[in-house]
Order: sequence, then C-alpha cells, then structure tokens
Amino acid sequence: MIKYYFFILLFLIFYSCQDSKKVKHPPSFYYWKQEFSLNANQKKLLKDLGSKELYVKFFDVKMINGRPEPVAKIDFKTSPSDYSIIPCVFITNDIFSSDQVSPEKLASRTVKLILSIAENNKLSFKEVQFDCDWTLGSKENYFRFLKKASEQLSEKELSATIRLHQYKYWKKTGVPPVDRGVLMCYNIGEIENINESNSIFSYDLVTQYLKKGMTYPLKSSIALPIYKWALVYRLGQLSSILNNVDKASMQNHIVSASNNRFLVKDNFYINGQFLSTDDEIRFEEVDLKELEQTAKLLSSLNFDKLIYYHLSQSNIEDYDKQQLDQINTLIYK
Repeated sequence: MIKYYFFILLFLIFYSCQDSKKVKHPPSFYYWKQEFSLNANQKKLLKDLGSKELYVKFFDVKMINGRPEPVAKIDFKTSPSDYSIIPCVFITNDIFSSDQVSPEKLASRTVKLILSIAENNKLSFKEVQFDCDWTLGSKENYFRFLKKASEQLSEKELSATIRLHQYKYWKKTGVPPVDRGVLMCYNIGEIENINESNSIFSYDLVTQYLKKGMTYPLKSSIALPIYKWALVYRLGQLSSILNNVDKASMQNHIVSASNNRFLVKDNFYINGQFLSTDDEIRFEEVDLKELEQTAKLLSSLNFDKLIYYHLSQSNIEDYDKQQLDQINTLIYK
C-alpha cells in the first residue's frame, strides 16, 4: 500500500511540474460606436466565432471648460441581451494632469453614470474597463481614480488598458491598481508624423517592446486591431481622421504619390469632412500576415484572452471567420 501511494505521489508531482496547456477562449470584441445596433453580418460573425463578450464604450470623459464631463454616451438602439457586456470608459489624459480635478470625486461621478446606463438598459455586468493613456505626470491622479472606482465597484472586476511602453517599462511607469490589464497592440506609431508608414500597427514596432518570456505583474488580455482609416495631412500637419474609408471611395478625387500616400487633386467632401486640393492622405490598414506573426510572439507570453478592436461592418468585411479564428488559435499555442 505504501508503495502504491508512493507512485501516485510521483505521478502527481510529475504532472504538476509540466507546463499547463493554455485553454483557448473565443475572442471578444470592442464595440466603439455611439449607437449600439448589431446587424445580421455582425451577429453571424460573433456566432461563428462563439464570441459572447463585447467591450462596449459607454462614454468618454473629456475636459470641457476646465471641468471633466461625460460625452458621446452610448445609445442602445437594440438590446445586447444575447451578449455579456463590459462597460468601457475612455478618459483623456489631460484630466489627470490637472490639479483642479479631484480623482476621487470624478471616480464617484463616473461609476454613478456607468451604473445608471446599465440600469436604464437592464444590463448586468461583471467587469468595467477604463482606457487612459496615462503618463508619469498623470499617473498618481489616475491611479487614485482607479482605486476609488475599485472601492465603489468592489463586486466587479476592474480592468485598465496598457500601452506597449507601459508594459515593457512597468517598473518605471507603474502598474495600475486594477484586477486585469489589457495590452493595446495598436495605435503604436506616430500618427502626427506625415512620414510614418503605418501608425495603427507594425510587427517591427511590436517587437521593440515585446520579447519572448516577458512578464507583467497583472493577469492580462491582449487587444489587436482589425480596423482601417485614412489620415489627412494639410500643410504637413494632421488635419483629420477618416474612419472606415478606402481608396475606392475617393478614387475620382485623388492621385497616387507613393506607396499608401495620395494627393487630393480637387476640393471635395467625404463623411462630412472637407478635403482640400493638395491635402496628403495616408491610407492605413492592418496586414494579416503581421497579425499572425504577432500572435505567434504573443503565444510565448501569459495572455489569457484576445479582444479585437473593433466590431464594425466595414472591419468585418475585411476579415473572415477563419482568419480571425486562426489568429486566436496561434495565441493559445
């Protein structure tokens, strides 16, 4: 009998020392439009992928006349009852750089509005996410905000977005006092720079921040981009951002300059934006092969969930179920 238990003990020790196999979860999606309404194609994609979780932006908080105010509040045109909703709030960094704003009072106001929107739309939720590109100068106030929000949402999980430099240099930038981090692998280039090749995403830039075997003090999810846009530069300065547009929609008004750069040849309007002769346009999208390369790198790191940014009709037309599922699969290998 002693010999029997001895072998059982050896068996348990052996398997406890093995690397635990990652459990693959369906990808989640951000929903970042002000009006919530899913069409048939969006619902089909979510169903095909087995995705049940949507990170929905409830509102932004911006500084208006020296005071932080909620703007662009979500309007639920249809019920999201078939999905698990995670309220998200984007807060501009300048708010936490101000000495005139009480982080604790702002947290109370913000949480109150989140709860009000959820109650009015009969939504239950298990997590709240805050998105702010904090700096060393705003870190203290932002972290105070998060601590107060966590106290008031004590029964919920709190998550916060992490930029690549904040992930790599966490000992310097600090770790937000939340339950979970979400590493944003997009908007990583210099959008203001007219000579930037792709400000949305670049595998080469990602590898400057992420290396195999890196660790971070928080359990973390990963967010990858599946969106596109056109950046308009006037007199060398960023003038406007046109979301979900491509060259075909402007083909009668632009001429090729080089690679993904085009010049406006005559004045015209698109999506309510005025474009002037000689404006320069850079069309940016995400290369699927670079996403797959990044997914392979991410598989060596300890991410337990993939979130795609973001779920819009034009974005899902560019990627099919197999492509999105393949990227998710690579992360869990």
